[in-house]
Amino acid sequence: MKTFVLALVILAYVVPGFAHERVPLTKIDCKTFTPQGVVGKELASVDVVSPEDFSSKKQVKYFGGSLVGGSDVSFETWEICGKSFGVLGDLVRPAENPDRPTGVLVTDVLKFKEEKKGLSLRFLGCKAGSKGESVEMVALVDDSKDMEWYPALRAWNVEMKTKKFVENTGKGIVCMNEMHGE
Repeated sequence: MKTFVLALVILAYVVPGFAHERVPLTKIDCKTFTPQGVVGKELASVDVVSPEDFSSKKQVKYFGGSLVGGSDVSFETWEICGKSFGVLGDLVRPAENPDRPTGVLVTDVLKFKEEKKGLSLRFLGCKAGSKGESVEMVALVDDSKDMEWYPALRAWNVEMKTKKFVENTGKGIVCMNEMHGE
């Protein structure tokens, strides 16, 4: 019996996603939901197909994600119950098919208030001053106008050791508009 319990404890610490709760995206109660409440839980992108599959009455929208710095740490953007936020976390890779992650085990949440249409979180294509693009930076931009580079309204660095967002000044940070000129 002691060996069995020890094996479970080891699995909980060694196997990503073994001992965590999965957020039931089809059963979210918008009266009690908070983005901070998903920290330590799995948000399963496999439960959501794409933003186009949702009508305005749906309460969950997954806008996609990207790996941070070539690791198994992922940044994803979500809207749940009308609350837009970004999440940072470890990819959950099931043992039976590790090449197909099922979601992300959330380590931090980046909430932002959509005060007007056109605000979005950008993860790829942001840079500080004349430095090259950083894959460890997230910025809030106003993308309502067609311009080549959007100035950051706010910005955060991704602290890879703690897997947390750390706000920076945002000064001199710009993010590329991939659709500029189209």
